[in-house]
Amino acid sequence: MKWFIGFLLSAVLLNATGADLKTITLNLKKGESARTAGAFENAVSECKGGITKLAGEYFSEDVIDDTGLKIALAEAKYREKDLKTSAVLYCRMLESRIEMYKWKLEKMRSRAIDKALRGQSTENRQ
Repeated sequence: MKWFIGFLLSAVLLNATGADLKTITLNLKKGESARTAGAFENAVSECKGGITKLAGEYFSEDVIDDTGLKIALAEAKYREKDLKTSAVLYCRMLESRIEMYKWKLEKMRSRAIDKALRGQSTENRQ
């Protein structure tokens, strides 16, 4: 029973913390729609906003992350008024960071389940 309570607490904590993935994914969808429609300024705004909301939540030491360099390039292209390239880069980097965040969350859930199951096997031996 203890392991089950621990598992539930882990699941609740994992879902209660971190970035709002639904809102951030909506930023990406809006950004991609705007980019496809040729509204590059709106695309940059949406995807850059999603990147800001996600902040560093996506980061894991298990992943080599080069998105920061590409975001710097997106900003440089924006300053040069190359909005199309800037929009493409911002939206791609948001998409990459969302995928890294999903991977990180799945890894955290998996570790919580493993920990709960190890607790169960210890409890069953007693």
